[in-house]
Amino acid sequence: MTDLKRQVLIFLDQLWRRRWTALAFTWAVCLVGWFVVAMMPNRYVSQARFYVDTQSLLNPLLKGISVNADDKGRDEQVQLMQRTLTSRPNLLKVAQMTDLDKTTSGDAELQGLIRSLEERITIKSQGANLFQVEFTDNSPQKARDVVQSLLTIFVESSVGDKREDIQTAKSFIEGQIAEYESQLKAAELRLADFKVSNMNFLSSNAESFAVRLEGARDNVKKLQADYGDAVAQRDQLKNQLAATPRFLSYDALPQMLGGANTVAGTPQQRILALQNKLSELRLQYTEKHPDVIQTQQQLENLIEQQKQARSSGEDTPAFARAQIPNTVHDQLSLRLSDAEANLGSAGRKLEEAKEIVSDMEKRAADAPRIEAEFTNLNRDYQVLKASYEGLLQRRESARIAEAADSTTEPVQFRVVAAPEVPATAAGPNRALFNSLVLVLGLIAGAGFVFLLMQVEDRIAAPDDLYAVGEIPVLGCVSAVATPRRRELDHQQLRKFFVATGALATVFLVVVLIGPNFSAISQSFMNRMAS
Repeated sequence: MTDLKRQVLIFLDQLWRRRWTALAFTWAVCLVGWFVVAMMPNRYVSQARFYVDTQSLLNPLLKGISVNADDKGRDEQVQLMQRTLTSRPNLLKVAQMTDLDKTTSGDAELQGLIRSLEERITIKSQGANLFQVEFTDNSPQKARDVVQSLLTIFVESSVGDKREDIQTAKSFIEGQIAEYESQLKAAELRLADFKVSNMNFLSSNAESFAVRLEGARDNVKKLQADYGDAVAQRDQLKNQLAATPRFLSYDALPQMLGGANTVAGTPQQRILALQNKLSELRLQYTEKHPDVIQTQQQLENLIEQQKQARSSGEDTPAFARAQIPNTVHDQLSLRLSDAEANLGSAGRKLEEAKEIVSDMEKRAADAPRIEAEFTNLNRDYQVLKASYEGLLQRRESARIAEAADSTTEPVQFRVVAAPEVPATAAGPNRALFNSLVLVLGLIAGAGFVFLLMQVEDRIAAPDDLYAVGEIPVLGCVSAVATPRRRELDHQQLRKFFVATGALATVFLVVVLIGPNFSAISQSFMNRMAS
């Protein structure tokens, strides 16, 4: 830190001793720099603001139907026009409309002019469909003409290109529809042929082969249970039929044999009536039903009473034995016939279900491959179908958009602020540049002194003498300032301050007249030319 402080003090001392050299170098740098800044041409910026209304009166009706009816599509269209506005063909039109192309003498210069125009044109979005276009040029009139040309091209392109884009889109969609239609027909044929050749593996309800096989097996189990129930029902009816007599016998009076009427009230008649009733109840209920139990008990009591009467030798009227058909036997025969028919039908269904399961089990190994191929074919078909239907919708939307564009103005254009010839220059910022030149001149003067210190072989301090020859310094002799010397130093100091003040004065003058210097110089040049 001490050595750095010593170096700084030495530099400041040398800078003061060589102040005239530093000041002269600063004057030279500042004069050159200020002249360069003064000769910089003025930059004029002409701008215009315009409003683009992407909402037409029919938009609420076309929203969701037309491809250009929603707000997002309109905004993207305006952004696209922004990008295409500064394209090479449009910039060439601008150059021709403003006669800038006449200032060029070849293709190379014309391409350079187009690049220059592209760099100097700025289009900004200010929100709410409000845009601002700017152009910078050395001539205020040219700046205004370029902005006006851009607005004209914008209006023309926003209408003409819109209709051309719709026609191009319709042609493209029509071509895609024809291509997808042929592909869709081929896919339909492939899918139909595959279904015909593999109908045993596929199902109309989109169930997999494994699910249908499991369902067939469950059906076999159900049919087996139904078959078992039918067998049990048939056996039960057989047993009941075997236990039921075909004819019923009863005692009857001689004069009534073969008659239609019987003597009521005899024990045999009551027994016969109870037997018929019991048979009918068994057809409807089980043995544990209360009515069945009660009738059974009454029948057993009546039979027991008849046996006791006969064993006691009581006189009973002599009746002949008669027989009548048992209606219960006939009903059981009919029901047995129906049960045997149901049993045969259940057996046939069970055999058919077993054959189906057996056939499906044989084809189970090939089912996954067939189903995978069907899934791929169906997926391709669905993709083509969805794309084809989407293209049909877009064709209809394009047709509606074209009809709407022919009856309404799709993009309403309105100039909010027309371009004007700028009265004042937007640049360059000469006050800033002149200030930077002054700072650069001061730094250059100090740097020139530092460079001289590095070049010259001069001892600036006693320590430097010891460092050069390793000679010990015993002391230093100070300069004695005489009155004459002091007077000369004061004169030199006043001259230095005057020169420094003159530099500051020139700087202030340059800063004040800098913005108008270009106009003054242009007027002077015009007077000299005249």
